[in-house]
Amino acid sequence: VDVASVVKMDASLSYDPSSSTNSLTFVWTCESGCASANVAVGARLSTGPIVQFQPRALTAGSIIRFRIVVSNSAKSGSQVVYLSVVDGDVPTILIQPVGTPNNIISASRDTTIRGYSSSGNYRWTISSTIDSQVAIANVARPRTLTSAELLILAGKREEGVSYTLALESVASSSALVGRASISILVGVPPSGGDVDITPSSGLPMSTLFGIVTSGWVTHMDMKKRLSTAQFNPDVLTFTLYHVFSDLSGTPITSPRLLGSTTSASFNILLPACLPAICGSGSYASKILMTATDAYGSTSADVPSPTIILSP
Repeated sequence: VDVASVVKMDASLSYDPSSSTNSLTFVWTCESGCASANVAVGARLSTGPIVQFQPRALTAGSIIRFRIVVSNSAKSGSQVVYLSVVDGDVPTILIQPVGTPNNIISASRDTTIRGYSSSGNYRWTISSTIDSQVAIANVARPRTLTSAELLILAGKREEGVSYTLALESVASSSALVGRASISILVGVPPSGGDVDITPSSGLPMSTLFGIVTSGWVTHMDMKKRLSTAQFNPDVLTFTLYHVFSDLSGTPITSPRLLGSTTSASFNILLPACLPAICGSGSYASKILMTATDAYGSTSADVPSPTIILSP
C-alpha cells in the first residue's frame, strides 16, 4: 500500500461450502498497526464484504493487520490480511482471465490469463487448494516466466479445484514490489443426464422424432460460486450427434454433428443413410448428446435409445 492510497479490501468471493443459499455476514476489524491507518485496535470497519477507507496517518515501513470473519447462522471462517506501507511508486498490477466470466474456466479449453504491470516486468506463481506451490510448467505455458500473459493449458488442471495465480512486478526506480492475485475455479462438467427419443422407429427425413433430456446436475461447487452471478449455471447447451449402425448395434459410421440447442425438449428429423453405406434394408440410428454449461465445461457423451429407420 502506498502512503497516499485509498485502501480497499474485497471478500465478496467468499461462499458457504455447504450451501449455495445461506446468507453470509462479514465483519472487518483491525488487529495491529491500526494507528498507522488512523483506526482503533479492534475497530469494526465494515459489516459488508468490501471495506474501503482513506487513511490519514500512514507511516512508511509499518504493517497493518486486519481480520475478516465470514459467517452464517451456525459456522464462521476467518482470514488475516496484512498491509505493508511503503513510500514510493508501487507498480500497479491487474490480472484478468480472458473470455471467462466470474473467474471460472473449463478444464477442456486453454485459457489466457492477462496481467498488466505499470513497471512492465512480471513474475507469476501458482498455487491451488490441493498444492501450495504448483510448478507453472505443470499447469501453464508462459511465453516466458516474465510474460504479461499466462496460458493455462487444457487438461493440465483438475476439475473442481481452485487455483490462485499471483503476479509480482518490481519498480525499476525504487525496487518496490507490487503484487496482485486472483482465484480461478476449474469448472466441473454437468453430469447425470439422460436422453429419451420417441417414437422408437420411423422414416428418415420424414418422421418427426421428439427428444427430451433431463436429470442434468450442476456441480455444487459451481452453484456456490455462481449464487450471485449473472450467469445461470443450470442453463445448458445441448449438442447432438448421430451414429448409424446395423440392427445388431454395430456402428457403421462415426458420430456426425446434428446441431445444438438450449431447449431440453425438441423435435428433429433424422438423416438417411446411403444404401452404399447401410444397405437396402432397415438400419439403426442413435443420438449422442453432450451438455455444456455457460463456462465451457462439457459432459461426456450420453446415448439415446436406438431408433430403427426404414428406407
